[in-house]
Amino acid sequence: MRFIPLSIALAIGLLLGISGYTFVYAKGYSYLTNRPEACANCHVMNDHFRAWAKSSHHAVAVCNDCHTPPGVVPKYATKALNGFNHSLA
Repeated sequence: MRFIPLSIALAIGLLLGISGYTFVYAKGYSYLTNRPEACANCHVMNDHFRAWAKSSHHAVAVCNDCHTPPGVVPKYATKALNGFNHSLA
C-alpha cells in the first residue's frame, strides 16, 4: 500500500525537477522583467531586437509597451501564454 503514495511523490518530484530545470535553462525568469533583452532569448527575435536597439524608438518604448496589454495581470497572462506557446514550438 505504501507503493502508491511513493509513486505519486516520485512522479510529482520528477515533474517539478524537470519543470524547474527547463525554466532555468530557457531563462524563463527573464520574462518576468520588462527588459527587451528577454525578447531576444529566442534566436528568431535577434534581428528585431537589433533593429529596435539601433532605432530612435528604443529611447521611448520597450517591447512590453506595445506588445502586451496594460495592467499587471493582463501583461503577465499574455507573457505566460506566449511563453507557453513558444515552448511548444
